[in-house]
Amino acid sequence: MSVEEFHAGFPADESFVKDISRRPEFGTISPIKLMAGIYIKEGSHGLSQIAYKRAYRQDSSTLRINKGEDESVMRNASAIYFGTSISAIEDIIIDGYFDQEKVNAVLINSFSGTELNPIIFSNPEYEKIDSFSQRTLTQIAMRDKTFYSFFKDKYYALPRSLRAFMAQTKLFKYMEDMILPEYTERIKRIISANEQRKSQEKSRQ
Repeated sequence: MSVEEFHAGFPADESFVKDISRRPEFGTISPIKLMAGIYIKEGSHGLSQIAYKRAYRQDSSTLRINKGEDESVMRNASAIYFGTSISAIEDIIIDGYFDQEKVNAVLINSFSGTELNPIIFSNPEYEKIDSFSQRTLTQIAMRDKTFYSFFKDKYYALPRSLRAFMAQTKLFKYMEDMILPEYTERIKRIISANEQRKSQEKSRQ
């Protein structure tokens, strides 16, 4: 399944919530991690599907694709980087570190078999986030559990290294236009369902 197929086949409605709630990972990982995993997986599948259909010319960091496929490539590649980014943001908030090697590993694995070379950190670090920045990120995340604002007006609060990396991929605009709106509709429903699950569990105690 590609990202396009995921969006078309799982609209943000009650059936989507029911499908997600039946998954074994629902309730065991955060809604952010759950959606990050979906976008990384489906983006990778989407690029793999395109790789089978089209002939690519690959060099160090670029490729040539047949006309008409570029939007799908950008959408699915953006989904991978988007999922990787929101997962990294949550890790930064919780751990106080930006593990760039972990980001590289996810990207390399996700682009394997796609005939595309992912843009990764050339000199990955285990970057310590200062307490003020971590606290700011935490406060924003508490107000906006979807992380939507990190791609809008609170973008400035992200670590500079992550912002620079997003800019380097040249996919931020695609993430913002193609992925963020669809993601936001679905993550809101997952968060609501997860909070309802917690409330029900608490009432049974």
